[in-house]
Amino acid sequence: MIKVLVIDDEKPTLSMFRLFLAAYGYDVLTAQNGEEGLEIFKAHKPEIVFTDIKMPGMDGLTVLQKIQELGTSSQIIVITGHGDLEKAMEALDLDASDFINKPVDRQALDAALSRAEKDVNCLLPCLSRRPFVPAAMNLFSSCPAGLTDRHRKEFPTRLFSLMSPIRQ
Repeated sequence: MIKVLVIDDEKPTLSMFRLFLAAYGYDVLTAQNGEEGLEIFKAHKPEIVFTDIKMPGMDGLTVLQKIQELGTSSQIIVITGHGDLEKAMEALDLDASDFINKPVDRQALDAALSRAEKDVNCLLPCLSRRPFVPAAMNLFSSCPAGLTDRHRKEFPTRLFSLMSPIRQ
């Protein structure tokens, strides 16, 4: 079962995430601030993390950076309030996996979860297959940690060389 950590200072938001994610079959962990979220992350190592950007104390961007410093491959999705698009772009520049806006729309939540889960599920095959296979599985989203720029660059060449016998 995939573990999901949700970090937000608003109790109603945490309740909504807990309800939806549990209904989807995820193991849900919640935290009301960045410090608590980081401690829960270290203890449980969830595969997916949702964090609000604006929180008192440790904000979501700091949470994102601290989780990444731990060398994890967890997918981190930032939650932004209305008008926080600049902060969301900053989070993406810091290698957040995705972002969703508040109030959280169920379709946006589903799409973000689907992309994150695809990257989580791609991680194990990435460790055991040839380098170009994970890139093929993950063509339209960011490649998981562990793939080098060389792998990303050679993927199109290898894909077309594999497909050429099919075309003939």
